[in-house]
Amino acid sequence: MPNRPLLAIILAVLLPSFLLAIEFDPSLDEGIHFPDTPVNETSNVNLTVSENNDVPPVMVRIDRPERDGFNVEPNEQLLRPGQPIVFRISFTPEEPGEIRTALTGAYFNPNGGREARFSTEMTGTGIEAGDPEITVEPVEVLLELLEPRQQDEATITIGNVGDASLEFAIELRDNIPGMVFEPDEGEVDVDEEIEITFSTTDAIPDSGRYRTIATIHSNDPENDEVDVDVELYVGYRPHPTISVEPDSVLFEITEVDQSCQCRIAISNIGERTLEFIYAFEADEELWFFVEPDEGEGELEPGEECELQFQTLNWIILPNGEYHAQLRIASNDPENNEIIVNIELIVDIPDNYPEIRIDDNEALLEINEVEQQAIDTLIIGNTGLQPLNFRLSLPVNENNWFTASPDSGSIEPDSQIEIYVMTTEQIPGNGEYNEVFTVLTNDPENPETEITVRLVVDIQEASDHIGSDLPQIYYLTPPYPNPFNAETKISFALPEPGNMSLKVYDLTGCEVVTLIDGLKTAGRYTLNWNSGDLSTGMYLIRMEANGFAMVRKVVLVR
Repeated sequence: MPNRPLLAIILAVLLPSFLLAIEFDPSLDEGIHFPDTPVNETSNVNLTVSENNDVPPVMVRIDRPERDGFNVEPNEQLLRPGQPIVFRISFTPEEPGEIRTALTGAYFNPNGGREARFSTEMTGTGIEAGDPEITVEPVEVLLELLEPRQQDEATITIGNVGDASLEFAIELRDNIPGMVFEPDEGEVDVDEEIEITFSTTDAIPDSGRYRTIATIHSNDPENDEVDVDVELYVGYRPHPTISVEPDSVLFEITEVDQSCQCRIAISNIGERTLEFIYAFEADEELWFFVEPDEGEGELEPGEECELQFQTLNWIILPNGEYHAQLRIASNDPENNEIIVNIELIVDIPDNYPEIRIDDNEALLEINEVEQQAIDTLIIGNTGLQPLNFRLSLPVNENNWFTASPDSGSIEPDSQIEIYVMTTEQIPGNGEYNEVFTVLTNDPENPETEITVRLVVDIQEASDHIGSDLPQIYYLTPPYPNPFNAETKISFALPEPGNMSLKVYDLTGCEVVTLIDGLKTAGRYTLNWNSGDLSTGMYLIRMEANGFAMVRKVVLVR
């Protein structure tokens, strides 16, 4: 294997023969020629040099041309096998006539060795530049809009039949709303042409005819201004156009706590601002909510807004079908009201009320004269729907008890107290039983019977009979009880003295003082107006000369 110095000597000797494989395009034998070039304008020719043999890189250098008007860029480049290089040769005549010169250069190994020279003839002819000559076809433009959402366009052609490049710019005398054109300036080479497009936009003006002049300014010395008549005709009255999608909505709920959503899109596909308002109608209380809930809006052409619907998952409706309507009124003259039907289907297993009664018996006991007895029943609802109830009380001549409230509605997971109490028609000593029925909308248990048991055991005070004054202290049960606003309270004092009659709530707080002072012996009755007290049970307490008694009373609003 030869050593490196020897290899370098061999390459240096052989390099010119390898370089003979360099190719020039165009060929050096043909020379480089520039066609007629207008004075002070430039023509270009690319000289491509290539080398496909496996030889070291070759540096190619082109000398600066001897005659003015010719130029080469760049002056030298490194040529690698399989990677052509390009020299750009330009010709810019300063006066008419033919100019000849030689293009010379050399190629060599940049690491040393002999260089090989090359040359070729280079000629160029300068001519007097001619003038551009403009042509415009047609010179009238008409755009027509005859129906909503229509668009239109028209074109004119600017040509150059002269001897030099044509430069132009377009100016409108008056702007037409809703019309644009492009391009508004440019350059047209000799024997070429360019199209100018006039078109409408989304901003449509009112109906009518709109005219203007488009003036084309150019460097054609014989015709530097050309006018084109431009007209836009709007043959209909532009207005907003409402679009609503979808036109109906269906919700289906098949399980507890399920929530359904949907969207309704309101769009303006017209040419004017859309103003709209919306409201809802339902055959039941609204079972959905909407965002946004402003109830009105405004949309520019091409704009859209969304209404987001969602069912109220905290309200469980009975199984069945429910209907509502979304009514949208707008300033679209062709469609000023749109109705979107909204339907809900509820099909939840066990979707009904369920009654719960802890005790099916009420016990009333009376052991004093003019005493009233009261007991409490609890009715609850463990179902999914409100429980509606009504009490069916016995109707006879001996109505010795009543119950309140006798009807109402109980929400799911709630309960209510039913007060069962005696009336003034108390029978004699003994034990009595009656039955009343609780009627409900619980499909599994529509009727529930309640037993009311009364025990009367009153010991008469016969040694006091015939006296005009009461012989004992007593406080009678208020009547009516329960009461709505006013009830009567009776009491007796067999001897004079200080007494008090006060009303307390179930927490023991005093809410009303009816009497607090000296009273003479006798029988008394007063009317108590409950004022603004809330519904509930209250305690009436009487104290006099060491005697004390408490009666319950129920206020029902």
